[in-house]
Amino acid sequence: MLCVSSVAADQVLRYAEFGPNRGMREPLQRWLADEIHQRSQGQLVLRTSFGGSLIGARNVLRGVSAGVADLGTIVAAYTPAQFERYRVTDLPVGDDDPWVGLRAAYDLATGQAEIVEEFRREGVLYLSNLSSTTLILACRFPVTEVEDFQGLRMRAVPPHDQVFRSLGAVVVGLPIPEVYQALDRELIDCTQTYWLSVLAYRHFEPAPELTELHWSQNLAYSMIMSRKTYEGLAARHQASIRRLGEEAIDYVARLAIEEQHRARTTAQQQPSVTVHQLSQPARQRLRADGEKLVDAYPGNRRLFESFKARVQAHRKVLDARGYPWEE
Repeated sequence: MLCVSSVAADQVLRYAEFGPNRGMREPLQRWLADEIHQRSQGQLVLRTSFGGSLIGARNVLRGVSAGVADLGTIVAAYTPAQFERYRVTDLPVGDDDPWVGLRAAYDLATGQAEIVEEFRREGVLYLSNLSSTTLILACRFPVTEVEDFQGLRMRAVPPHDQVFRSLGAVVVGLPIPEVYQALDRELIDCTQTYWLSVLAYRHFEPAPELTELHWSQNLAYSMIMSRKTYEGLAARHQASIRRLGEEAIDYVARLAIEEQHRARTTAQQQPSVTVHQLSQPARQRLRADGEKLVDAYPGNRRLFESFKARVQAHRKVLDARGYPWEE
């Protein structure tokens, strides 16, 4: 399915979105399309292909770099070797607020030379950041205690998969569009997921036991653009798209927070769904094992400390002023 402006344009930009046009994806893409059209005075139009119809989830980076699409959504965990530095934003730092995480990740990805170089080397330009929102579990049976992870067949993605393994889970890697079928066929018992994905992908149908972890979010998750496409644009359009990428952070954060609340409420209204809380001992174990990931991280620890400092700085701003759209 496509999301596209209805007016003629000098150039059409193709966006590869591997997710379905549900949850926050459709309004985000509509907003991007409207902003690009307006800011370019009709010279650029954004056309979005949803559900991996243009490029599958694991191949968006390669596809955008090769020009199959001009822009796309990537998850760095699907191409870990290419984004060793950027993936530092996936490491748990104890703050799962979307605005705090998005601001910190954007600052790092645009201001840290090593990360800027990672994107450049792959032939793409980092535009803006997305957030998975807070991690939760969707399981076929309740999982609330440390011992419940022992032998649990679950889908998880790096780096959090290492923590689940340390608790005794048997972890498999699957792109998120394939998770529903794996749960439905009982190939896995549980999946690392998020409130937005639970609703968008209807994970709650085969896995109605949902557990809130209050632990972390995935932030190595971004909107990218082909460097070749970007460099072929007029300078005014380049500047406009860069500004749009920064402004998208607050828009995405507000959308994520609102959609997360809506998704949680909607899921709880399903007769089969039960929402659980992870026990305090299990939370403490998650945090302790999560801290060990930092020492095992193959990149520069200085980079992680820089990210953590940015998280703490934006948390202070949030605590003092609230969200920008509330001022």
